[in-house]
Amino acid sequence: MNPIFYTASRIAGLILVILNSAIGIPGSMSAQSNDTISYVTSIPPLAMILREIVGDRGSVISLLQPGSSPHTYDPKPSDVATIEASDGFFYIHDSLDGWAAIFGHENTIEVLKMVPDEWLLAMDIQGHESHSHSYGEGEHDDYPDSHFWMDPLTVKAILPTLVLVMSETDPGGADIYDANAERFSGELDSLHEKVSDRLAPYTGEAVLLFHPSLKYFLTRYNLVLAGTIEPFAGREPTPRYLVELIEKIDQYNVKAIFTEPQLPGSAGETLSEETGLPLYIVDPLGGGEGRRTYEDLILYNTQVFQDAFGS
Repeated sequence: MNPIFYTASRIAGLILVILNSAIGIPGSMSAQSNDTISYVTSIPPLAMILREIVGDRGSVISLLQPGSSPHTYDPKPSDVATIEASDGFFYIHDSLDGWAAIFGHENTIEVLKMVPDEWLLAMDIQGHESHSHSYGEGEHDDYPDSHFWMDPLTVKAILPTLVLVMSETDPGGADIYDANAERFSGELDSLHEKVSDRLAPYTGEAVLLFHPSLKYFLTRYNLVLAGTIEPFAGREPTPRYLVELIEKIDQYNVKAIFTEPQLPGSAGETLSEETGLPLYIVDPLGGGEGRRTYEDLILYNTQVFQDAFGS
């Protein structure tokens, strides 16, 4: 489970589920009663992906609003009604949004399981350069990097399984899901080519992230992860760890520090002041203005790296 997940919040969420069930908040049948399919996701990027598949067939809602972090999110009473009224609830993995388990929806789907083993990256908690890892053997067996959506080709790899799961939930929409997935697959190929072309001049550039959320992106586009300021979201780095990061900055010739809008950036600001490196904001979650679609989210981050390396 997420190391900073608060047990108290989980207990509170369980109580809310029980209370709302007792007073009769409508369940999944409410979505089926008017023939409108409805899906709920834990985070915005997952909603972006599902919307591409669902199209006009139904609706997709993200519980997290722009600017919120899944690592520090506290479920609200209204979330219970939202999820219970849906036909399916999609979340990523216990290490990212483990609070999703408290809702107990009968059709809860863990999406990280859809990523083929050979596409997964290990969650290197020290923040060193990312690498491929086949799960089932080795020291990272139970802790894969859950931020797979930051690589368009990994997203493409889950589409067949995603369509299958959605078609089992909504057999009447199977043809629509299949056709939309085929279109989206082609768009992901085009997006990958576009990002590859734009970042090709910066192959081998080193990146210092605030949180290890873009490793799939960095690995796909031949950028090097020199280190992370907070390997675990919400856990402030020690002075000794910051000293080690400064050494990595020199070792890898890091040109910029990248923070995130969902997490407090005080440690990044301190490191920027100490090193004189500029701060840039990458966004692994999106959902806000200019980052409402999957393509917009990926291109936003692409542009941030172009600005940082080209300055």
